[in-house]
Amino acid sequence: MLPILPPAPSRTDPTNFSAKADAWVDALDDWTDAANALEQSLQLVATTGTSTSSLPIGTGSKGLTTQTGKAWGVGSWVYIASASSITNLMQGQVTAYNSGTGNLVVNVTQSTGSGTYTDWVIALASPTTTSAGLSGGVAGSIPWQSGVNTTSMLAPGTSGQILSSGGGGAPSWITDTTGVPLGVQIFNSAGSFTYTSTPGTKRRFIRLIGGGGGSGGIPATAAGQIGWGSCGGLGGWGELDSTFNWDGATLQVGGGGAAGSSGGGAGGTGGDTFISKSGHTFTATAGVGAAGGSVTSTFPVASGSTGNGGTLTTSGSVPNTFAFNTKGRSFEATAFAATSTGFVYIPTTPNHYISSPGRWYTTLIAGITLQGPYHQFDNQGNPGSWLISGPSTGAQAGIAGLPGSIQIYEYA
Repeated sequence: MLPILPPAPSRTDPTNFSAKADAWVDALDDWTDAANALEQSLQLVATTGTSTSSLPIGTGSKGLTTQTGKAWGVGSWVYIASASSITNLMQGQVTAYNSGTGNLVVNVTQSTGSGTYTDWVIALASPTTTSAGLSGGVAGSIPWQSGVNTTSMLAPGTSGQILSSGGGGAPSWITDTTGVPLGVQIFNSAGSFTYTSTPGTKRRFIRLIGGGGGSGGIPATAAGQIGWGSCGGLGGWGELDSTFNWDGATLQVGGGGAAGSSGGGAGGTGGDTFISKSGHTFTATAGVGAAGGSVTSTFPVASGSTGNGGTLTTSGSVPNTFAFNTKGRSFEATAFAATSTGFVYIPTTPNHYISSPGRWYTTLIAGITLQGPYHQFDNQGNPGSWLISGPSTGAQAGIAGLPGSIQIYEYA
């Protein structure tokens, strides 16, 4: 009950006005507190109720009979809980309520617990953002919003898979292929090509090798002379580790340099090898051809001039690319001792390359070819080899260099 306020002050009673005003104001605080409590009590009575209707825990439309005159409107959110076990409850929106009969219908969208009960407590609830369907699925399922107020379950994937967005559609499980090799494309023939990447390629390891230079030709030798044709330069070599999208890039594989003509012709320089796209170019330059060969009767003899090796050059800064290279070798002079029946190779420094250092040739054979150093990648970009001819031997042509190569290793 609300407390009774004392008589209000009146200007018609000026003698007692101040005393009555003070008493009225002092009582007003208690009256206000009581009024607020009464309002809350009336609201609680209007928005809470009970029911003995027999209902099973679960979602969907639920009908029950409760008290009349409640303030539940269609669309109000309510919870329905068992008084004896409040962990068994349901929550949803009112779809119908007859304040004259007490018939209440609720569309339950969320429930916890199980069983059938008859001791229900009904009260207003906050709107829930949890959609129907979360009670479905199996262990490992993933809930996803398949529509407005509709939650679906994605079945479990297999171990190691990752979840991929479907945009506005269903997500899916996919195998993580990050870093997995997808393929290798090798271009070993001289010419121009267009690179088409394997679908899914995100990273590439690219090896470039320039064409090797040709070796020099040898003039004819007389009695007591030895002929010498130098080796060409090795094609430049470089490697790129790149996440730049090279799909559609122009590829050029450099050809090998021509052989020096017989009689002392110089070897030809090989062709450059490059990959280029949108102004970004990496080039492995060619090995230079050797100078023309010569003959001598003075021993020991030093070789003629060999071709210079190629290197890696760049044009345009390529994002997300690391480049490194090894310059193609230039092969230096080597000394020989010779007689009318044989000769011996005498390396003048440890870095000279003719077959294996210190190898003996005990029988002189006209037109001996001393194998040049091999490139470590399938002989691509090798130069033409050295040539040696013995006394009284006809002129010999040099040996052509080998073409370069582009090798592209593709990764997811």
